[in-house]
Amino acid sequence: MARKIYREEELNEEWKEAREKAIERGMALGHSKGPTTRSEWIQGDMDQGTATIAELAQTWLDNPRRAHRKNDSQPQNTQRALNKFRPVLSRYNPDDLRVDSVYPDFIRWFEDFLESTELAKSTLDTYFCQLWSAILPYAGVEGRIVIDVKKDIKRYRKKLKIPEHPHRAITDEELVDWLNLIQGWCVGPESAPNIVAVSSPGCSMAKSQRTSRVHLLALRAYVWLALSQGGRADEIRRTRISEMQSDSVTREIMKMRTYTQPIKTSLPQWVMAKVDPYVQHCKTERPDAVFLFSESEDRTGRGTISASTLNKLVKGSMMLAGLGPTTPGGYFRIHDLRKVWARWINQNGGSIEEVCAFLTHSSTEVTFRAYYSDDLKDELRKTAHEGGLATLEALLEERDDLNARISELSDQLERVGFWSDGQGGGIYPSCWSEDDDPLVHELNSSGNEAIGSPSRIRTRVMGSRTPHDGPLH
Repeated sequence: MARKIYREEELNEEWKEAREKAIERGMALGHSKGPTTRSEWIQGDMDQGTATIAELAQTWLDNPRRAHRKNDSQPQNTQRALNKFRPVLSRYNPDDLRVDSVYPDFIRWFEDFLESTELAKSTLDTYFCQLWSAILPYAGVEGRIVIDVKKDIKRYRKKLKIPEHPHRAITDEELVDWLNLIQGWCVGPESAPNIVAVSSPGCSMAKSQRTSRVHLLALRAYVWLALSQGGRADEIRRTRISEMQSDSVTREIMKMRTYTQPIKTSLPQWVMAKVDPYVQHCKTERPDAVFLFSESEDRTGRGTISASTLNKLVKGSMMLAGLGPTTPGGYFRIHDLRKVWARWINQNGGSIEEVCAFLTHSSTEVTFRAYYSDDLKDELRKTAHEGGLATLEALLEERDDLNARISELSDQLERVGFWSDGQGGGIYPSCWSEDDDPLVHELNSSGNEAIGSPSRIRTRVMGSRTPHDGPLH
């Protein structure tokens, strides 16, 4: 859908005033030279326009004071979102969005984008979160406008009613096949293909014919430590060689913490047997190394192998074992082995609080939302539904039994001459239905005894022509 280009002569006075302010701000920004390539503003020369939202956000990201954070996940996610939305963010400056006649076109671009995109829901969630929490504020868009953008985009996403496709988690059978494949490679390295060539064909490591034995041992140790502890990927990579004992390992929890928290996990010998060969290799060949794998996500540092190489080995081995992507976004992550643990704990009768504690989450809400896979949630829903139906069936059966007992008692009362009026009244002798009974008429007219009193009932039944069995109470 073609977009209308708004020219200055078509805009109202408010728009002209806003542009003048934006030009002044752009000229001020133009005095400082940064590493970015964006429009320059020359004071006293012709109007070259104002900085767009995309340019201002890029300038903020590229500021030298933030250069040391460029490899962190947060700025990288912001950069990806900025690149995705650059076509529209390059058309508007912050003050454009203040104009009522311009703002709808800005939102309409996102509506068209949502209708045509094939990105996974989780990826869209990340991109849009970066848009209104980082990109627009970094560009200087007013807070009230950011709120409007957020509400309008969320409203349209709800309006589309796009079904979310459930993602299948790693099954136990797939996990066993993957572990056996890695074990076979370590036992016979000559049978192992170039794993990196499968996951990253354009990588320089993809040129060799086979994967080295050291990389195979590193892959096996990494996978088994992650699986047996249920730890996060960065926690496993930062495992200190000195913390590797014969029957236990200590990792440091770092997520959302200023200070690390040590967690010691006892491991059986059959697990340590898969890990120890690489530990011994590091102690012999890399005596200066501190970390078993890498110091951080973006650098090997005092480690032995980069996180990038480990990720490529994990992805390639998963693909060769026949596993699909472990995330809806199409990624292969060892981190998702933690979801397997959530399923195992639940299947063995564990509570969500136990899962939360084991995975070191801040709350059970995080555990259920992010680590209970779609398959596990479906299983829980099925179990809950079956339990509810069983309770309902038991209630109906109990009512059927009660009705049968009432019917049985009614039959017994009929046999002794009693009946129910069916109108919520009590149980009366059946002979009272005879309106012309002279004794009933006689007692009613005497007023000595109230109809229905115990003595009245006893007197009438004892003198009645209706047969009865047993005493009355």
